[in-house]
Amino acid sequence: MRNILEALNYMHQNKVVHRDLKPANLILESKENDWDIRIADFGFATFIKEGEPLTLRCGSPGYQAPELLEGDGYDEKADMFSVGTILYVLLSGEPTFKGFRLATIMESNRKCVVEYPDKYWSMVSDDAKDLVERLLEKDPKHRISAAQALEHEWLNKIESLMSLNNLSLSNASHRLEEQDKLLINYKIKSGEIESELQLYTATPI
Repeated sequence: MRNILEALNYMHQNKVVHRDLKPANLILESKENDWDIRIADFGFATFIKEGEPLTLRCGSPGYQAPELLEGDGYDEKADMFSVGTILYVLLSGEPTFKGFRLATIMESNRKCVVEYPDKYWSMVSDDAKDLVERLLEKDPKHRISAAQALEHEWLNKIESLMSLNNLSLSNASHRLEEQDKLLINYKIKSGEIESELQLYTATPI
C-alpha cells in the first residue's frame, strides 16, 4: 500500500489525477512477491489546475468518489477515496459497495454507504480500520491526502511486522469476480451510463 500512496503523492504534487484507481488497474512489478504494486491505465488521468475543479464523470462504479458522482466538481482527493475502496477490499476480501445491479452499486457509492461487518472486520486492527475510514471520508475537505496517509500509524506498524504480504490482490479477487463482471467495458458520460456490458448471471457474494 505504501508504494501506491507514494506514487499518488508524487502524482498529486505534480497536479496529476488518475481518476480510475481500482484493483484491476494495479499490476505486480514481479512474480516474486504480491506487494510490489504499480499503478496502470492512465486513460482517464489528467492535470488539475489550482481553483479549477474537474467535472468529467469517469472511473469505475464502486471505486469512485461521491463528489465525482454528485457532479459538484472534484480534485485529487477523488483518488484518495478510490484508494480507500482498494484498501477495504484488501483487508476484508469484500467490495466496499455491494449489489447485484449496477444502479444499486452506484447509488450506494454516491451516498457513501460503507459498512464494516464483523464477519470480515473483526480481525482487522483499529489502526487499519481508521486509515480506511479516513480515506473513505465522504467530504473531500476532511479526507486525508496521500502525504497524510503515508504518515498514518498503521502503515508504520504493519511494515515493521512485515505483514504486507498477507494483503494480496489475489486473496481478494475471487470474491470480486462475479460483481466485477457487471462493470466491464463501460463509460460514464454526461450523467448517463454508456455501456457495452456482456450478459452474465451474477452469483451471490
